Amino acid sequence: MIRKLRDTFRDPTTALPVLGTVIGLALVGAGWVIQGSSYVPGLLQQFGSALVMLVPLLYLGNLLEKRMRRTEEQARAISHDLARVRSDVAATAAMVDALRATNRDDVERSAQQRSDAFADARRSLSYGAVARVLAEAAAISAVAPAGLRVRLGRGDARLRMPPPGDGDLRPTVERAGGEPIAVLTWRPGEDAGALHERVSAAVGVEPGDLADAYLHTLVEALRTAVAGNTGELPVSLGPVLEIPNDEWVVAADGLHCLKRPYDISRERLLDRREDWPRYMGDKDWVTPPKFAEAYDVAVALLS
Repeated sequence: MIRKLRDTFRDPTTALPVLGTVIGLALVGAGWVIQGSSYVPGLLQQFGSALVMLVPLLYLGNLLEKRMRRTEEQARAISHDLARVRSDVAATAAMVDALRATNRDDVERSAQQRSDAFADARRSLSYGAVARVLAEAAAISAVAPAGLRVRLGRGDARLRMPPPGDGDLRPTVERAGGEPIAVLTWRPGEDAGALHERVSAAVGVEPGDLADAYLHTLVEALRTAVAGNTGELPVSLGPVLEIPNDEWVVAADGLHCLKRPYDISRERLLDRREDWPRYMGDKDWVTPPKFAEAYDVAVALLS
């Protein structure tokens, strides 16, 4: 007990107020002794004045202390929330990085699968190889739902190859304007020769008179359609219907240029008030016969 009192009075923050209080009481007692009872009114007045000043100060100090304590608690809560937010942001960033890596791996894997599929189709123009690249193109809407058309030999006849369904492929031999000539069947397990015989019969020529390069053209057209819908080309292509030449692509949404980013929407292309062959013939980067060919095919198919 004595040690605690001694330690307390050694602390200046405690000793000075106590010493000041003792001295003040001694001065009040001395004044009472000297002046007697006449000292009481002045003393009471001084005590009253002190209370008038002290009580509001004590109240304000207590209020300020509470507010400071509440502010400190809020600051600690905010600091805790910020730490939690930082942790959540770090976790989200890690998740995003993981998703990006996963998506990048998926994209690279899909690209490699498509590349392998087209390599197989170039080597073997069988039902399975062609159906696979058709499915790859249809999966990313690179070809129109009605199918992709290629020219049959040097004539005007076309072969339209639709995306594969659950079983056989059902290609259509049709005229340049889209009028069907015959609906054929290409069954799983069959090679290009089986389809070639049916195409030749539909066109009305001997199998030897119709070159079978149209299947190679089909595979390359599918590759161009995929490249134009996956960012592999400097131009963007819609769902491709036909590629009449090396400058223009007819798609379900209009006409697209292969040489530079230039598109003509389906609505404007079919607007008869616009003379597109004359307008495009004035451009130095356009080959008029090739545009005229693509324009005629596009109008026939899209209208």
